[in-house]
Amino acid sequence: MPSELRWGWRQRLGWHLRRFLRHRPNRTPVLSKSLPVVVAGMFRTGNGIGQSARGCFEALKAAGLNPTAVCTSGWLDQVDTDADIKLGQMPDDRAGILILHANPPETELLLFQLGLNRLKSWTVIGYWAWELPVLPERWSHSARQLSEIWVPSQFVEDTVARDVDIDVLTVPLKASSGVEANEQATPTSPSAIKVLVMADGRSSLERKNVKDSIEVFQRAFTQDAEARLTLKCRNLSEAGDSARQIAMSAEEDHRIQLIDETLHRDDLLSLMAKCDILLSCHRSEGFGLHLAEAMAMGKCVLATGWSGNLEFMTPENSVLLPYDLVPADDPVGIYQGHPEAQWAQIRVEESAHLLRNIVEDVDKRRRLGEAARKVTTRLDGSAFVGALGKVYKD
Repeated sequence: MPSELRWGWRQRLGWHLRRFLRHRPNRTPVLSKSLPVVVAGMFRTGNGIGQSARGCFEALKAAGLNPTAVCTSGWLDQVDTDADIKLGQMPDDRAGILILHANPPETELLLFQLGLNRLKSWTVIGYWAWELPVLPERWSHSARQLSEIWVPSQFVEDTVARDVDIDVLTVPLKASSGVEANEQATPTSPSAIKVLVMADGRSSLERKNVKDSIEVFQRAFTQDAEARLTLKCRNLSEAGDSARQIAMSAEEDHRIQLIDETLHRDDLLSLMAKCDILLSCHRSEGFGLHLAEAMAMGKCVLATGWSGNLEFMTPENSVLLPYDLVPADDPVGIYQGHPEAQWAQIRVEESAHLLRNIVEDVDKRRRLGEAARKVTTRLDGSAFVGALGKVYKD
């Protein structure tokens, strides 16, 4: 028998064995606060999923709990930064509470790697974020392995709750500002305005809509203006034509700086602190943590007025860009397969006008920044503590 065929049978045998032994979620009330609490996520990955896990862990720790942080970055081959918290190992207890920050298709693999099987009785909470108003079918299948699901916004809850038969709870993310960021939150003059756009090539540049963000900036300011645009990206090498278009725009316009790397958390916050405006012409967000963190710094944020960012953005604390809903079309394929789904297309000229006006109105920018900073009172991580309190039934 050829070695490839023998290996194929081994793979199949291992797969069937894993599925036979896979964990069955505990859907009965947890009865003791003495059970271990684990937050598992990509603590060594510089993406939103990694930061959601960090925020959850920090919030539970600050509340006096003793959670264990277990990193999943290595299992998913996505180690690109250092963990800034103490990591631990999965406890071998027969029961406990696991909060798993991961994309649903990775759930079964990660539960297996975490050592959960049918001989154990853990309450498994999946923390999900999704950016379309239609849920992928395979995600609803992953829900069968969970006790309940937490999501960052009502926008995501409305989508997920329609297609799963377990409890779904909105638990907004924690928005951290950083001390230095608060010290640098005073708006600069219109002549030297610094605009920041952020995107990850693995999260679909089409969804982040960096192209229209560049166009809005270029329409808002003339070539001889001192305004500057920084494009903070990562994983552009995986984004094909969209990435090449972004690089070309940066080469052709001296006002645009392109950064394509994963920055350490402190360096990223420092970059955000040095900008005056954060601009996002996104087509959809499950939450938009970078928007919330910029607001926590007292920054003026301009973002599309649709989807999960409305969990914390209002006309009183930010500038919501006008849009029209259009069919969701993602050439990269991340959001394909949902012909009935829609997402936002900003109105570029109107958005450029809003950007130009807010730059010229320094007082309004300052007022919006002061109002924006108040998101920290709601996005302080207490939602994680409250949600976990509902799991305990002492």
